Amino acid sequence: MKLHTDHAQWYDGMFDGSSPVFHRMAFTRGGLTKRRQLDLLESMGFRTPSHGRASELHTRLVRCPAGLDLPDAADEVRCVVYHDELAHRGEGKEVMRLAEAARRFPDAWAAVFHEPRRPGLSFRFIRFGRLGFWQQQQSQGGDWRSNHRDAESVLERRPLSAPNPVERVLWAVDFVPAAEGLLAVDFNTAPDLTSLGESGLVTEAEVRSELEAAAASAPRSLEQF
Repeated sequence: MKLHTDHAQWYDGMFDGSSPVFHRMAFTRGGLTKRRQLDLLESMGFRTPSHGRASELHTRLVRCPAGLDLPDAADEVRCVVYHDELAHRGEGKEVMRLAEAARRFPDAWAAVFHEPRRPGLSFRFIRFGRLGFWQQQQSQGGDWRSNHRDAESVLERRPLSAPNPVERVLWAVDFVPAAEGLLAVDFNTAPDLTSLGESGLVTEAEVRSELEAAAASAPRSLEQF
């Protein structure tokens, strides 16, 4: 199998340059914008934070049915504003009051910010073929952003029998804890598997097996853009 990638991984030595090609692109611009990510996550059945253009989100969340504006309430609602919807690793986004976002960045995509009791705490589910893994991620230094300078710990490995809901052999979803449960906030097209390899929960032989099974049954799932 041949590898086409923009970031190295510990299992890359197994690729011999023959067909088919595993495209594992993580940082090259392209992929899904944040609004498309959130739409995809909802189509997969996950709950997401309320989201939309900042001005529309402000109107939707802080206006009474009678048409009364609630400026005090609006000032208490915070959101994540995505200045660059294709940025990676916690970049290109900012937390601010929803009222400020609607005023300063009315057309930017925004999502309601749910701050966990432990700032920067998030959970990640990784699917690699027929294997599933749960990780806990904790941003260092109290940073609010998930998937940004995280300390990772692997919580669980489980076999998966359900059909893959997306046409990708490898993907991950980041979740933040909220009163409603876990909310899906990020879809990763080519997640890093370093902690899984270091913990021994997935081996190079298993990586090869999952890629070969995907190549035989769903070859387009090897196109990780």
